Amino acid sequence: MGPRRRETEDRLRRLSVLVALPLLVMITAGVAQAATLRTGCQRSRPALAYRVGVRHPVKAAKAMMPCLAVVNERTSESADVGVLRSGTVLYAPLVDNDYPAPADDRGPAEIAASANGGTTWHNIVPGDTNHILDVPPWMSVDPHTQRIWFATVLPDLCGAEISWSDDAGKTWQTNPLVGCPAMGSESVLEGSAPSGGAQPTGYAHVVYYCANASDLSTSQLFCYRSLDGGRSFASTASNPDPPPKPGCNTQHPARPGAVGKEGYLYFPVFQCGQLSMAVSHDEGATWHLIPIGTENVVDLYTTSVAVDAAGNVYLAWIQGSSGGGQSSRPAGGGPNPTTEAITGAGVPFLSVSRDHGAHWSAPVDVGPRQVRNAQTIAIAARGRGEVGISYLANADGGKLLDGWLSQTADALTPHALWWAAPANDPRTPLINSADSTSFGNRLFFNTDTFAPNGELWGAFHCAFTAACPNQRIGVVGRLTTRPPARRHKHHRKAAH
Repeated sequence: MGPRRRETEDRLRRLSVLVALPLLVMITAGVAQAATLRTGCQRSRPALAYRVGVRHPVKAAKAMMPCLAVVNERTSESADVGVLRSGTVLYAPLVDNDYPAPADDRGPAEIAASANGGTTWHNIVPGDTNHILDVPPWMSVDPHTQRIWFATVLPDLCGAEISWSDDAGKTWQTNPLVGCPAMGSESVLEGSAPSGGAQPTGYAHVVYYCANASDLSTSQLFCYRSLDGGRSFASTASNPDPPPKPGCNTQHPARPGAVGKEGYLYFPVFQCGQLSMAVSHDEGATWHLIPIGTENVVDLYTTSVAVDAAGNVYLAWIQGSSGGGQSSRPAGGGPNPTTEAITGAGVPFLSVSRDHGAHWSAPVDVGPRQVRNAQTIAIAARGRGEVGISYLANADGGKLLDGWLSQTADALTPHALWWAAPANDPRTPLINSADSTSFGNRLFFNTDTFAPNGELWGAFHCAFTAACPNQRIGVVGRLTTRPPARRHKHHRKAAH
């Protein structure tokens, strides 16, 4: 993007600030605690137990419950969470300035860290104060190497600054210029090299930075590969986007996905109603497009794909109300071979591949029957079949949305048992979907992750609702095992 175009956009943004200033002037760094958000674990509000494709109530021996923590700082348009082996929880990004949105995009962007499950937090500067928020940044923790990644777009909206830490955020290294063109839906991915592929040196994994060339119009996704742990990147020389189809009005570019156990890249694509997976066996040099089904996908996110330790690949998305959730492909051995009916304006769907992306199961609705109006989605996987998803939704069909978490111990089993609950009390919703989603006030995407102890953590934010009036602050939730109810011993008085 040229300086002149950038200057024009900046002027438009500053003008929007003047228009919105009376409403947003109170949004400042270090805002007051959202006192109406009930924090801690909610034993009195147990998670829902349900089985995919089974409508009757489910009884399960082990119950789960939701827990909520508030990051008492102003956040931006994404919500990223990571958990280290030490148990330290990371949340990003924080906005370290006093400007109202959308002028707060200039940063600096920071990370919040908590060593006590979210009770208290301290701020971490990821490398330097040059990280800005013009495009939602990326923060993640690799579960194997424990490296923390933090990536933000450069001021001219072409390329990224990427920082990383190998000691829980105490010290950082930074690559100040990675990849151009690249800016939108950015993501840092890492994993083993595929068999016969170029091998990394100085770091255990091959590292990828991927992003769209533009968020302002339909564009291709570009990827850059590092074989030295992020110190240098080179273009993969190929992209996963299929050629545009004539007359297609739904040209959704590919999104960054995940690196599999075998080193393959998995990037989801949605084009003209066709949901597919772009797979690369050679570190992004070439791509193969594998059809999954004809679906009414609301959107794909940078957080839609996960791979478990056994190599199973999972694709999650929000399904729209039309189309009935029908798949054009036969069942392929996934969680449930039957097709589920849509139960709301938007619900979470899942498809699984057990053979490195070559075949996919029939997509199924994996949300609880109570869920309606789902928006955004993130997926995490570990072990064999352990899957968690996080999303915004409600149970009443209204405009106010909660931060939901859903988790199963074996997504590969037909009619798998899932647990689900909103992290926040539904009486204090996090988001009003009727509010403006203009620049500076969107929730572009959120992430989730499994902690080393198996608990699912999800990142959200609370924005401008009664629970956080005139504020946009960070929120993290998790699902944990609900302790058994205490039994009270009754003593009878001895008869005389």
